Amino acid sequence: MKTFQVEEIANLVEELNVWRHFFTKGPILEVLQAINNLLHAYQELDENEKRLLDQLKAINMNSLDLTWLDQIKADFTRVVYGPDKLTFYPFESVAISGDKQLMQQETYEIRKTYLESGLAVKALDRIPDDFIANEIEFAFYLLQNTLKQYQQGKVESAAQELEKFHLFFDQHIQPWIPDFCHHASSQCQDSLIADIFRLIEGSLTNIGDMLKLRLA
Repeated sequence: MKTFQVEEIANLVEELNVWRHFFTKGPILEVLQAINNLLHAYQELDENEKRLLDQLKAINMNSLDLTWLDQIKADFTRVVYGPDKLTFYPFESVAISGDKQLMQQETYEIRKTYLESGLAVKALDRIPDDFIANEIEFAFYLLQNTLKQYQQGKVESAAQELEKFHLFFDQHIQPWIPDFCHHASSQCQDSLIADIFRLIEGSLTNIGDMLKLRLA
């Protein structure tokens, strides 16, 4: 079994950092620039990533086109939040059970997991714990803690944090968020937003595969 190098963990932390900002802030210029930087750091690009990078380069040259930026933000909002009737919901409990009712068993299991790490959702009365942005935020938090422990030379503590991340990712990210991104990409009207969802789908799938290979 091959474990992770500190540099590999740092790269994964950066990826999750970009994805959490995408789902919490939407495709604002700052987030698009972060995705652009992330793609430039990749050693190899597939066709989707090359196409996305070309589109992002065009955005940088036209960063003041606020009307276009508003259009892609609206496309993102429509796919993730509505107001049109959603066909694939951004909540784990709905995605797993198929029941469109919020605050199911999965929601409270997620809440318990957050609380065990001393965390809680800020807008608890408005945003369910198992909302996609919350889950990616928590995965980022766990992996960032892993990186900090390694950087401080606390190898045993780092291994424990990495196992927490592995368990959470395997139980709560991998089973539904790549599928959500795949479905969202097919619903987008704007090709750039569709390609970003495909990028996130591939990223999270690759992380899941790496965890299985390295930590199984």
